[in-house]
Amino acid sequence: MPVMVVYRSLPKTAGLLLLAFVLVGASGWMISAGGLFQQVVGVVGVLFFGFGVFILGRQLLRREPVIEVNSAGMRDVRLSKQVVPWTVVRGVRQVNLQKQRFVALDLEPTFERGYLAGASRVMQRINQGAGWAGVHVSTSALAVSFDQLYDTILREWQAVALGDDPVGGAGGR
Repeated sequence: MPVMVVYRSLPKTAGLLLLAFVLVGASGWMISAGGLFQQVVGVVGVLFFGFGVFILGRQLLRREPVIEVNSAGMRDVRLSKQVVPWTVVRGVRQVNLQKQRFVALDLEPTFERGYLAGASRVMQRINQGAGWAGVHVSTSALAVSFDQLYDTILREWQAVALGDDPVGGAGGR
């Protein structure tokens, strides 16, 4: 039974989509009104922000949960379809990166290698190279506050780590 189910915030996602449209328009203007450098930057901007419009538009139409937290583990579909069982979590921390807060899960290395795929894996490698270890869970464009998500994840993980898990998880680590 889920302790917390988090969906996308429609207003936040729509706001990001509107911003992406504005940036596509500004990039298009650079293509038509500038010199060679501005045209190159404009083309890159149209491609980059156009991809953002596509992704955000798709996300706006989806209504399934993004994050689910329960006594067995947590799942963030933006990172992977897999559930992260609390038994493979070695630590839960808050991480501040450029004025944005993330919940960082320190996972067993063998689980972590198979957990992330695609773009999530690439971003994970970049983060680790910059010295930010762990899998990072963001509340960006979600209908939950950082504090609510962090407190719930920490409480559920500690229940298993300290042996208070009602379903008999790791117990007593």
